Amino acid sequence: MRAPVPAAVARAAGPTDLAVVFPWHNGITFDRYYRGGVPWITLPDLADHRLHVHLDVAQRMTLGDAGIARELARVEQTLRAGGSVWLVGQPIA
Repeated sequence: MRAPVPAAVARAAGPTDLAVVFPWHNGITFDRYYRGGVPWITLPDLADHRLHVHLDVAQRMTLGDAGIARELARVEQTLRAGGSVWLVGQPIA
């Protein structure tokens, strides 16, 4: 992830929006450069984005869809409230 991406989100996203950083490992770089006020999460979301413990991700992956249920609920909540969801990164096809 290039540093201009977090700056672009900070400029364009509104106060009721949510940024979703995907894949999850891009959250380390996003956390380092993002200076905006819009909340953001990774998919799956981790407690600390300065350092990711891969065992936490592996454990969440064993749960299937339930492993990202909180994140999906937050996306739904943002959309129902009229906000936008910004996908940051590159989804895997």
